[in-house]
Amino acid sequence: MKKYFITGLLIWIPLVITIWVLKLVVDVLDQSLLLLPVGWPMLVFVASTLPITIFANAARVVLTGLIGQQFGVDYATGFFHEFAGLVIYAFAFLCLAGVYSLLLLVGRARTPVPSP
Repeated sequence: MKKYFITGLLIWIPLVITIWVLKLVVDVLDQSLLLLPVGWPMLVFVASTLPITIFANAARVVLTGLIGQQFGVDYATGFFHEFAGLVIYAFAFLCLAGVYSLLLLVGRARTPVPSP
């Protein structure tokens, strides 16, 4: 009976922790939506995610293929594969931050300055 209890704990504890972390991440991302622009800039921002994602993942696939061809499959599937994923996500995030900054800049340029 003790063996089954410990086995059950080993299954349920990581599952509960994973759900808790996912809930925390979703809550933080939900609050970050308040920082996004409203109206047409929001549509441009959301629409820009698709080409950025496609480009970033294509670059990752090409780099992984080149590393695998030059240094062997072990390098391409080991640490480099995980590290490349993190770098690509950071690159995509920076691209989205750049799009957001450009949208803010365009929004300020289009806003009329009140006369004194």
